[in-house]
Amino acid sequence: MATQFLGLQSATVKWTDQGEPEDILTGDIYFAPGDGLAETKAVFLAGCHLPRRWQDQTRHVIAELGFGTGLNFLTSLALWQQTAKPTQILHYFAVEGRPLTLHDLIKVHTKFPELAKLAALLQNSWPPPVKGFHHITFGQVHLTLLFGPVEEMLAQLDASVDSWFLDGFAPRKNPEMWSEQVFAQVARLSAPQAKLATYSVAGQVCTGLSNAGFEVARKPGHGRKRQRLEAAFSVPIIQSAIRTPKQAMIIGGGIAGACLAHSAQQYGLNCVLIEADGMANGASGNPIGLISPRLDLEDTPLARFFRAAFIYACRFYHQNCGASFAATGIVRRAETPQQQQKFDELLAQQALS
Repeated sequence: MATQFLGLQSATVKWTDQGEPEDILTGDIYFAPGDGLAETKAVFLAGCHLPRRWQDQTRHVIAELGFGTGLNFLTSLALWQQTAKPTQILHYFAVEGRPLTLHDLIKVHTKFPELAKLAALLQNSWPPPVKGFHHITFGQVHLTLLFGPVEEMLAQLDASVDSWFLDGFAPRKNPEMWSEQVFAQVARLSAPQAKLATYSVAGQVCTGLSNAGFEVARKPGHGRKRQRLEAAFSVPIIQSAIRTPKQAMIIGGGIAGACLAHSAQQYGLNCVLIEADGMANGASGNPIGLISPRLDLEDTPLARFFRAAFIYACRFYHQNCGASFAATGIVRRAETPQQQQKFDELLAQQALS
């Protein structure tokens, strides 16, 4: 049975006799049997003309519909590490409506030993299937996982996407991933001359992308697939006068200021931090600090923000100051019968577990 987490289900995987993962709900496979890595390189990386297109960019943005096993991301990450300059930044957004469990993710990744080190980094940061945005950093590569229904998640995103990987399950098996509304969101989020790649050449995909402003071309396929699709967003490039900042000034050297300085450094900014009384001598100088989740049952933007923020904070402190961070848990007792009922419902939904 799939596990329910605040309205979001984890994927339920069936393993074939050959050890390949198959999604039970759609009956579709996650990647070509025995050929997943080569398929990713041929369909998505080559289809978006990578790495050539990011060579002269300070920042490149990839968005994927259907994160699945993370194979496309890991392959992109490996290619970025091989070809990008140290000053360049890659943003990778990926939508997934039913994330794999960590157990299944680890099992899938054993099929790609050449990606083992990068896969371990993803596994160690894999968030629980809680609806919302989950941000993970791999040096100069920033992964944002959008867990939830595709159209709803894209509508909340503000980005300028250079390369699209459309890797949802087949349109006839997973039609909500390929709707006109989704294509409209893809167009809204696309940078001028954005490239798009997908294995699907279904008529509704070609028509939907064309209606959304993409120039579509069928290309020779890979493996058993006779054709694949490449598309370009037909909007002219307009030179922008916006300057990218190089330096940031942060006033206050507490936990918030230190975290801001850390994040700014990740984005290549030089930081000047001003603190009159020494680092962490104000409120952040308490002998011990506590972080705890805000307990909400509702599926609202604010509730999703606080859940994702708690998950991110736990991962951030564990990775960056593990010797000082202990995930011991806290005891929160209900003060009223209504609050006890709320706690019982949260427990039943395994919130943030």
